Amino acid sequence: RYVLIAMGLTLGLASLYFMPGGIFVAGIKVQSALAVPIESSRSGRLGVLAIANSTLPNAPSREDINLLGSFGVQAAIAIGNAQLINQIEAQNAQLLEATQLKSQFLTNISHELRTPMNAIIGFSQVLLRQRKDPLTENQADMVERILRNGRTLLELINDILDLAKIESGRMDLQPENFHLDELIHHTCESLQPLASAKSLELSFQNHLGRVTAFHDPLRLRQILTNLIGNAIKFTDQGEVRVELRLADSPDQCLIAVHDTGIGIAPEHQKAIFEQFRQVDQSTTRKHSGTGLGLAITQQLVMMMQGKIYLQSELGKGSSFFVAFPLKGNYPD
Repeated sequence: RYVLIAMGLTLGLASLYFMPGGIFVAGIKVQSALAVPIESSRSGRLGVLAIANSTLPNAPSREDINLLGSFGVQAAIAIGNAQLINQIEAQNAQLLEATQLKSQFLTNISHELRTPMNAIIGFSQVLLRQRKDPLTENQADMVERILRNGRTLLELINDILDLAKIESGRMDLQPENFHLDELIHHTCESLQPLASAKSLELSFQNHLGRVTAFHDPLRLRQILTNLIGNAIKFTDQGEVRVELRLADSPDQCLIAVHDTGIGIAPEHQKAIFEQFRQVDQSTTRKHSGTGLGLAITQQLVMMMQGKIYLQSELGKGSSFFVAFPLKGNYPD
């Protein structure tokens, strides 16, 4: 009985016009017409929905009015959702562009900073090793401070560069076969001086014996260094213990790093894996760092098809667990 004559983002029937003898739409004489607004409480007036009858001059029935009103409500919902989707897509595009620009900036600035920092570290080492005209005790102490702080700054720069690579999808793993137990043992040995400086016991318990894994050994060593280094940093007395054992699945292994340190309150345990987040955000915090180590660690573990989780009790210590397949599935 009715045909659609107008639907759009207008405030009236602009497509209707009068001719001698009646109202015409696209050359068709209209005997009766009905229009309802397309509006919503969220977006307001969006347009108008109108229908016309070319055969019956009588007014539309209440059923026709209610039916067209329902169509108007549904049309408002559909148009509002479409507009919302367009807004979200535009915002996502802006966020993606901002993320790419940030990642590119971090990459560029990290490369620019690494060159002079490597020079500072290299010259410091040369000064400390020279045999002719050796440094005085006071001079050697100052150069050693320069060297320590230079290495710390270089680590922070490398963390920022790794974060930029991960966010931009340019972090490539280089998997190969290696002995997992040896890698963990050597990593613990390299961090032993840090533990000894705080009179902490650092031990490695291997429950699997000789184990061959297929992953990126350098990135796995980075994961272990972050976890063990954090355990030493946040432990003032007691021990740091590293374990290697099977996970729930026989083709997966589990690396656990236990400490007897300060622990983490339940309300802070999820936040520690977020970028630039530390439990103590104050300017007078005791432990330094950018808050990137665990965020990068989690991303690297996920890239190795694994997962990382935490068990901790405030004041009694923390245990970080990394479970991943012994043989990673990497594209050729």
